[in-house]
Amino acid sequence: MTLSTLHSEKLTHLPAIWARMRRGAHLHPGDGELYYALRAEPEHYAAAFALFGLRLIDHPAQFFYLEGDESLKAVTERRAELMALAFVLIDSANTAGQTFSEAFFPAAPIPRKPSDFNLFRTQQHREVLSAAGIKDNTGAERTFRFMARLGMVRYELGSVTFLLPFYRMRDVCLQISKLGEEGLDQLAATAATTDTEQEQETEDEA
Repeated sequence: MTLSTLHSEKLTHLPAIWARMRRGAHLHPGDGELYYALRAEPEHYAAAFALFGLRLIDHPAQFFYLEGDESLKAVTERRAELMALAFVLIDSANTAGQTFSEAFFPAAPIPRKPSDFNLFRTQQHREVLSAAGIKDNTGAERTFRFMARLGMVRYELGSVTFLLPFYRMRDVCLQISKLGEEGLDQLAATAATTDTEQEQETEDEA
């Protein structure tokens, strides 16, 4: 079975879906035709992505994404930013006594600016964000825009609305929470590794 065979026989939307997902994007019902094409033939699309060593993940919250060791470089390089920002957002919601759904998927979603989240309120949050390179609200805006490219949020006119694929970050944060202090240390180590990789790339370019 080859990619061209799959494309011609079953998966007419494969080029468009591949163009989106190979860069780390998530597909959810809000993506319309591409999502529903994938939902109709998940096994065949999974076989196509497997040709590239990638796994198609069908999340219970009704979205798809790809996993693989040698792909999605952009996501891997910025994983510390994503994890740190999501951790602070979700931890703040928990502290305020809100469930994940209440905080990020209320019945009437209201777009919020990054500054509305008060991300740097506690010392712990400032340290977690700083370790990932998010020093202020401008840095948070940059990460939110990256999340928008991945389909996790909608970022328009400087405001954020959360989309179903943000549930993936909840899963990551639950893992960190279960590990307690070890989880925070792991998050900090991830950020440090990312910083080292970026410094090495800069030296190589020089």
